[in-house]
Amino acid sequence: MPEAIIAACAQTTRQMRFAPMAHLLPYHDPATLAIRVGWLSQVMEGRYFLGVAPGGHHTDAILHGFDSISELGKRQLEALHLMERVWERKPFKERGQFFQAGFPGPDTMPEYWVEIANNSPFGGRAKLEIAVTALSMNSKSMEFAGSRDYSPISFFGGTPQMKAHWDTWAGAMKANGHTPDRRRFRVCRDVFIADTDAEAKRRYLKSGMAQTWHKYLKEIYVKFGLFNGIIQDSGQSLSPSDIDDDFLAEHVILCGSPEDRHRETGNVGPRSGGLGTDRGEPT
Repeated sequence: MPEAIIAACAQTTRQMRFAPMAHLLPYHDPATLAIRVGWLSQVMEGRYFLGVAPGGHHTDAILHGFDSISELGKRQLEALHLMERVWERKPFKERGQFFQAGFPGPDTMPEYWVEIANNSPFGGRAKLEIAVTALSMNSKSMEFAGSRDYSPISFFGGTPQMKAHWDTWAGAMKANGHTPDRRRFRVCRDVFIADTDAEAKRRYLKSGMAQTWHKYLKEIYVKFGLFNGIIQDSGQSLSPSDIDDDFLAEHVILCGSPEDRHRETGNVGPRSGGLGTDRGEPT
């Protein structure tokens, strides 16, 4: 339930935007999730955007009682459809193949009619940005995002991967009558900042972030081939199994002083073709 973390962080920030990247829709009741998402968007006054995914890990599928991940895509589409209907705030009842949902109105329960609070997204559904992350080089998620005019977020895997993600998303956007915009293209990075580069690296190596890479993220990066492009960008000759803490701190994590990290993030956009804001800088 990332909403709990986002709501806590939102209280201590003023401009930062937050998103779950991503809600695995096949594992959620769509009506309940639609209300939670809408409420959080309301209280954050638009600083929330939604990330969605079907779920690409068999461990999650097994946890929820599925034999494989093959049927999750259909469940995601049905969940999205029902969430959209809830946000319309028009009375309905619908029972789909996997889920059911509805919205109350004066005719659905006339003997006990209470108007439900407006928990649709802040400013209306049209103002809610929906984004999709991509892992592998040839990501079907980018095709899905482009076909629905959702924003793309490239899970950092080096310049070749970011270019591939943009090409796939932009192609799907054009094929479905949408106009791709570089300002919507983002890259997902881990950031660790301290006063100096040396201090940042020293503190990073003792941090929970480093432990997460040791026990979780490194294995995922190997599984999806995410290190290949990063190694290519680094100019070094090594295999993913050779990657150590120093390589992570210097080539994967944005680890250093504010000035050094700002310079590095400013270089990412031109190398990948452009991303983030209208200045070509990453968000």
